[in-house]
Amino acid sequence: MIKAIEIAKSLEADRSKANVNRIVLEMAKHGYDFEDYLNIVERTELPVKWYLTWNLGHYLQEYSHLGLVKQRLFWNFSKQVEHEGMLRDIWRSWSFLVVHEELEGDVFDRAMRIIPSQMHPVAVRVHAMKTAHNIAKNYLEIAEELIMILEDLDHDESSGIRARSKNIVKDLRKSFDYN
Repeated sequence: MIKAIEIAKSLEADRSKANVNRIVLEMAKHGYDFEDYLNIVERTELPVKWYLTWNLGHYLQEYSHLGLVKQRLFWNFSKQVEHEGMLRDIWRSWSFLVVHEELEGDVFDRAMRIIPSQMHPVAVRVHAMKTAHNIAKNYLEIAEELIMILEDLDHDESSGIRARSKNIVKDLRKSFDYN
């Protein structure tokens, strides 16, 4: 099992994409303790703390299998983060996960607060949109709620937000076969 402290040391020495890819493969091959990983992130100083969330996002992009216990840990961790870059990586990670039904409501509600808020960077808002979309495509009622929020973004200052919101609305309307 690869230790989270060793991952942190490796990222501190070399945060290149090649090293992150190597670490992700090692994590997949030898395993890692998810709770220990999050604890190391919490105890580590910036910028290595940020590198660790970036690395975790790349791991979850390839191996998006977190059960309920790990998702609860990740959700509790997610709620404590204020650093914009780390938030981007965390919401990016959520966008790769199949959110457990027990957490869907909380994750969806938080995403719905982030999406329209220009207090958040565009990348955080876009990943929150994708996460909300992944949850909403299973439930007509919340899909309608998400559509209403996204349609209000027609005049958002970010062209990326406008484009992503239009694509998600189109997909949800198609999924539920209504106009």
